[in-house]
Amino acid sequence: ADGSLGVPILGCWTQALAETNGCPTGVVVNYIPGETLEVPLESLGVGVLPSQCRASAGAAPVIPSAQMVLEEFKVLPLTGSGVSYQPADGMAVINLPFVAYTSGASQTLQTTILGTAVTIEATPVGFAWDYGDDSAVFKTKDPNRPYPNHAYEHVFAHVGKARVTLTTTWSGRYSLNGSTWQAIAGTTTTTEVSAPITVNEILIYNTN
Repeated sequence: ADGSLGVPILGCWTQALAETNGCPTGVVVNYIPGETLEVPLESLGVGVLPSQCRASAGAAPVIPSAQMVLEEFKVLPLTGSGVSYQPADGMAVINLPFVAYTSGASQTLQTTILGTAVTIEATPVGFAWDYGDDSAVFKTKDPNRPYPNHAYEHVFAHVGKARVTLTTTWSGRYSLNGSTWQAIAGTTTTTEVSAPITVNEILIYNTN
């Protein structure tokens, strides 16, 4: 809602509650659809208040809800886990193993929700491989490894071009202002597409 303050807090709009001497006693924060939060004046960051009201405002942060953290997790700029493969030059051969693999490493991001510093650690927990041919999507919890230590492989059945698409599912945990880690009640995904793979056929001719 576009309220009388007209000031965005992390992408959401606030609406003033009752006013005293021309200054709001607090605001209603419409942070995510279906969830509002009444924030008292002493919890507002002074930067969101009219200048004549800033002297009475404190800096105590509002504690974000678990749902707010989940929504933030879903829009953070996570880096995909990466698509690597062998043969590394992208020249595959039908009926021979093609090994695609990715990283199982976690990543840490910093953000701020309603004035509270939030550290989020994202960990890949699922991988869905679409090899760009007519095969079914292969889903696994294993990021795989390069040959010869790989756990799975793909075999192309037809010559042509293909692009490998990897969708990675991430779980997460978060810490508010350096406090104890808490699990995020939900997941998010990243999707990456490889450079074109050329699938060839090797023909052997007997000249005898």
